[in-house]
Amino acid sequence: MNSTTIPKIINNGNVYSENLGPFILSLDIIEVIVGVVGVLINSLAIYILTVKLRLKQSDTILSFVVSIFDILYSLFTVINCLVLWITNHSAILDTIYSQYVGYLYVCLASCVADSITLLSLIRYLAICKKVQYSNKFWVILILVLVTFNFMFGLIPLIQNQFKVQPSLKYSIVEFSLKNKWSVNFYYFFIWIKLGINIIIIGICYICISLYYYNYLKNYKEEEVEESEKLPKFNWRDLGGIQFDTGSIQLELDKDNNCQRKEERRRAREVNNLIIDNSATQARQSNFQNNYTIDHLIRSTLSKLYIMLIIYTLESIPIFLTQTIFRFFNIPISSTLDSVGSFLVHLIPVTNPCFVLFFHFETYQELRFFIYMNYYKFFN
Repeated sequence: MNSTTIPKIINNGNVYSENLGPFILSLDIIEVIVGVVGVLINSLAIYILTVKLRLKQSDTILSFVVSIFDILYSLFTVINCLVLWITNHSAILDTIYSQYVGYLYVCLASCVADSITLLSLIRYLAICKKVQYSNKFWVILILVLVTFNFMFGLIPLIQNQFKVQPSLKYSIVEFSLKNKWSVNFYYFFIWIKLGINIIIIGICYICISLYYYNYLKNYKEEEVEESEKLPKFNWRDLGGIQFDTGSIQLELDKDNNCQRKEERRRAREVNNLIIDNSATQARQSNFQNNYTIDHLIRSTLSKLYIMLIIYTLESIPIFLTQTIFRFFNIPISSTLDSVGSFLVHLIPVTNPCFVLFFHFETYQELRFFIYMNYYKFFN
């Protein structure tokens, strides 16, 4: 579909709109809205992570990086859709434009996937293995991956090998026996890498789910007084997905009461270094809930399952169409291609939602932010 110049627009360009159909054009409108929402909600997430939580923990830093790439990806989506509207989708048929759209599309998507993968690894290592690496290590690692993604993407860009897809919204590298070996190598590498990312994310969160499931199972086997509540320092761990990698985990062996009390005492000391109690004490009563450990763990497990399902629905369709369909030469309709692309563009919106609503501390700050602005503007 590539050409060296923008094709002549027939009937004011409506020929492209008629070929795509109203459903795909409606998805284009929704994608712009999703892109704007992605920019706004990620900006809010960055504000809370930097101003309120001050990027103290490794998972907080990686969440910040994910939000940065989500904003870039959302801006790319909005700008690309606007250009396509103005040109009635004819711009994507221009060689130069289609090549750079494909380059940015693949590179930014790879950076988002790598960031989410590293974030899941941080949580898995801290919760299940009690292993923590320095913030510097994770920052250097993500910078290396980002640099690699953009440098490696130059291989098909230089050779003009990004092909326009049936939805006329983006370009991507396709497998073909006529391609040079470097282009086919790039094709297999990026999709194998994405498959590995999906597997790592799934395994990490499944292991975390099993960890808390076993904790809940052991907890229910013991006789616990009805009034016993979850200690303050562990609400962040058990009430959200972005677990605080700096806190000390609850011991599964609760037979030794002395050891448990000592563990709580030490954890409170750590917690004082993580949370500014002077800033939260005044509003603490507004956010404290009398949930038991049983309730909180069940809530955490539900959120973990929701994350896995949503990530699967967003990533698997385009993965299948661009790998299985392409490899076996199965035709891809413009509707199927457009739906797969649309689901991918939802990731920059769901990522900050997981950070803001599934993590207790950021959710606490979000509620306080909403309350403060509500009373500021309406009272």
